[in-house]
Parts: sequence; structure tokens; C-alpha cells
Amino acid sequence: MDVTREYWMRVTMTAAVMVAVAAKAPGTLHISLHIKQTRVTDVSTVEREFVTDINMAEEEPINLYVNHTQVMDISITEGKSVSIIFIADLPPPHTNTYFLIEEHSPDGISHVMVVPPVVKAKINMNFTTEPKVMGTFNLIGTLLGFTNITISLVTGQGGTLLTSRPYTIKVQRIHSFLEKIFSRCLLAVITVVYINMGCTLDTTGVIDTLRKPFAPVIGLFLQYLLMPMVSYGIGYTLFREQPALWFGMLIVGSCPGGGGSNTWTHLLNGALHVSVTMTFTSMVVAFIALPLWFYLLGDTIFQCGIKLLPYGEMAGLMFGIVLPCAVGISISHLLPRVANILRSLLTPAVVFFVLFATTLSVVTNLYIFELFTWKVAVAGMALPWAGFGFGAAAGLVCRRPWQEVMTIAIESGIQNTGLAISIIKVVLEGWSPLGELIVVIAVAVSLLTLPPLLVALVTKISLPYCTTTHPYEDADGVNLSEKPATIKTPLCPTKYQPTS
Repeated sequence: MDVTREYWMRVTMTAAVMVAVAAKAPGTLHISLHIKQTRVTDVSTVEREFVTDINMAEEEPINLYVNHTQVMDISITEGKSVSIIFIADLPPPHTNTYFLIEEHSPDGISHVMVVPPVVKAKINMNFTTEPKVMGTFNLIGTLLGFTNITISLVTGQGGTLLTSRPYTIKVQRIHSFLEKIFSRCLLAVITVVYINMGCTLDTTGVIDTLRKPFAPVIGLFLQYLLMPMVSYGIGYTLFREQPALWFGMLIVGSCPGGGGSNTWTHLLNGALHVSVTMTFTSMVVAFIALPLWFYLLGDTIFQCGIKLLPYGEMAGLMFGIVLPCAVGISISHLLPRVANILRSLLTPAVVFFVLFATTLSVVTNLYIFELFTWKVAVAGMALPWAGFGFGAAAGLVCRRPWQEVMTIAIESGIQNTGLAISIIKVVLEGWSPLGELIVVIAVAVSLLTLPPLLVALVTKISLPYCTTTHPYEDADGVNLSEKPATIKTPLCPTKYQPTS
């Protein structure tokens, strides 16, 4: 009888403890995490590293350690694994318990893989004070971004006894060798294209444009007064609750015109000398305009303290246009036969540049498409398309020649997304990987700038009679600036007389 009574007393006490714990669940789980980083070659063959010699941390609700150093969050890279060992207080006696590790991503996208997601609770007696429960799991970075994980102590019946606080996980991205090769090859292709442009460039037209800078002034007004406010408004409308993306939108909209504007101006038979002049002047003004806009509007979006801009890269981009063009101009004067050959290769070189840059930028940034949302797509279309529309309207209102109208539209709509990406990474370097995430805005703008330009190019090719003669030069490259031209298409003005 005494044995039976003692047995039922123990059962009753155990049930009472479980009810008391369940009444407070979910509570705070006292856990110490010890982390060791390892390289992952195959997720299915991840080795689970059990550490037998555990050093106890100070008594705090949760202690997190990376390589024996206490931290507040975990930072891993894509394709790598972090082996985590956690220690918790003993669960109620006579309960079949295990630990459940779950990811809670703020953006709804999975950024890590937990292997295994369920860990059996094991009692470890190698502690000086009292026995503890320990377990281990591997955390694998799968996609750039921020996420959280929680560790819950649950029963075999599915009830949750205790839950830890969320641990912040930052998944970083390592730039691949392919990206480095791409950037160097792209630099070489751009240099060749601009040397060819220098051979084709009408230096007299550049000088006239600088003397009477109607188009550059219009372009600067649009680029640095209108477009930043347009990008700010688009960001306010779409990303009011996502200030990081809103801030990225402002950066892209405040950047000068991109080098791609010169290539598309040539492909669409715009005024190339006007385009190069506008690109150069916008790069010069960017040294003043960019910090001004960031000072006026940046802090209203993202309180990150903008103290540094990549002025060196901005100067490099500017000289990357001027120096190759100067080389091409020198070749046209010193080696006219070579210049003629380079002129004939300009269009194929430009087409190759557009295809090369677009294809490889997509291949090296495939992760970006997993971060695409409908809002990112709309923002990527709205900004450049608004620039095209405002540029064309401003050119027509100011009664500029048809080629200049097209050039102003192209210069206003194409943003220098390469510079924008550099600025984002420099400004937000201390908030990594936030800068890599905001890059999705610049990539979206870059890719969605192409549809209107491709439509215009297809229209130009399908209507060749629209380009048989035009105000500045004919198919043989003869300068027609001083001659009136008659255009036989409703797409272009009739009986066009160049104006000053």
C-alpha cells in the first residue's frame, strides 16, 4: 500500500507541475548558444558537430556565442553553415520533450535552412551546479537578407512549454569570381565603345552645344530638380512602410544620367554630341546635387547619417567618358583611315555592349529576382518611364529639334544605376546586408528601362524611311546641321529647319 500511495503521490505532483507550467506557457526559455562556422558542400551531408566540453555563460535569459564570443545576433553567409549548440534548464520531470527550431521571416521569404528542425532534448550532467538540457542543429544561409529564429521546448503531444526570444539572423552575400570577371570585361567593352564614339563625335557640335547649352540646361533641370522629387514621391507612395527601399528609390532618382544613354542615343539616331555633353555636365553637377538632395530628403526617410559618398567612383565615371572619347577624337584627326574603320564598327559594338551588359547583369544577380515584388516592379517602371515622358515633353515645349527631343528624353529616363549601387553600398556599409537588399531597386530600374527603348528601336528598324535623312547627319555620317531636311513620316516633324 505504501508503495502504491507513493507512486500516485508522484504522479499527482508531476501532473500539478505540468499544469502550472502550461498555465504560464509560452514563457522564456533560458538558453546558451555556442556557435562554430563550417563550410557547406552539400546540405544533405551536413555534419552535426556535437561539442562535449561546454563552458557555461553568465546567468542571463539568453546567451549567444560565436566562436566563444557573446553576441546579440548571428551573421552567416550564403552557402555556409553555422553549427549551434544550445543549453536550457531542465524541463518538468517525466515529460517527453524536444526542441523545435522555427524561422520567422519578416518579409515572408525563407533565408535560412534549419537542419534538423526538431532536436531531441538530452540531459547533460557535466555541469557544476545542476543538470542542463542541450542539443545541436545547423543553420544554413540560403538567401541574402534578415530573418529570425526561435527555439521552443514542446511536448510529445504538441504543447509548447517554453519559447526563447527571437534571434536575429543576418545572411550575407559573397561576391562570386564571375562578378569580378564581369565587371572587368564590362569596363573593357565600355572603353572600346567610347573610343569608337570619339571617332564619330562631331567636336564642332560639342563646342556649339557648350556655347548654347539649351539641351544640357533642360537635362540638368529634369535630372536634378524633377527626377529626385519624382523618385521621392514614388517611394512615398509604394514604400512608405519600407523606408530602406524608399531611400534606395531616392538614391537612384538623384543620380546623373547613365553611360547607357549615349549608346541608346546612337542606336536611335539621336544627337550623339548633345548626349555626351549632357552626360558629362550631369556628372560634374552630381558632385553638388547628390549631397544636397541627400541632406534635404535623405534624413526624412532613413536616419542613417549620410556622411560619405563615393566621390572617387563618381570622378572615375566622369573620366571614363572623357578620356576614351578624347582618344577617339585624336584617332579621327591623326589616323583618319583607322577612324573610318572604328566608325563602321560603332553600331555593332554598341549592340554587343547592350546585350552583354544586360545578359551578364541578370546572370550575376539572379538572387535579386527572389526579392522582386509587384511594388518593386512598379517602381522600376515608373521612374525611367516618367523620365522619358517628362524629357520628351520638355524638349517639345522648348521647341528643340527632333533629335534633341529624343536625346533629352533618353538622358532624363536612363539613370546611372551603377553609380546608385555604389552609393547604396557605401552609405549603408554599416547596416549590411541592407545595402545588398536595396540594390533590388537599382536593378529593377535598370532592367525595366529597356522596354520603351526596345519598342523605339524596333519602330526605327521597321520604318527605315524615317531615318533616311535627319537634321544632323545622314547614313554616310555627313554633317547636315546647316541644311534643312524634309522627313517623310508623321513620326517626325516635316520640313525641319534646325534652330539655334
